[in-house]
Amino acid sequence: MHNHKIKQKLEGRILVGCLNAKEAKLVGDMTRNLVKPKNNLLNVKNRQKDNLTIANKIYNARHRYKHTIIGSGTEMQRLLKCLEDNTYVFKYRTVSGSKIVQIYFGHILNMCNYLTLFLQVC
Repeated sequence: MHNHKIKQKLEGRILVGCLNAKEAKLVGDMTRNLVKPKNNLLNVKNRQKDNLTIANKIYNARHRYKHTIIGSGTEMQRLLKCLEDNTYVFKYRTVSGSKIVQIYFGHILNMCNYLTLFLQVC
């Protein structure tokens, strides 16, 4: 155990090298704007010269941010949710009731265009 005071730059941190709430929000904003992780670390360190954050903490913060955005579930569940949310018409075929083997989808506006072309030909 040490008997000296904590340095000013380490106050407000749970562990040395971890991001505080303000820095985590900054990393989340940069992740949303598709900034590369290397540049995230440089931006965080440029804003605060005596920052002790390491690249691993940036990657972890990006992962946590992305997980809050996409939520839980498999890739197929997320795909089906995106199709529903964006008004796509889709149909899928399953094997033994659970495994999806084929999926067909199209946007409703494109399908209307195809139908009008088809009706003009007939």
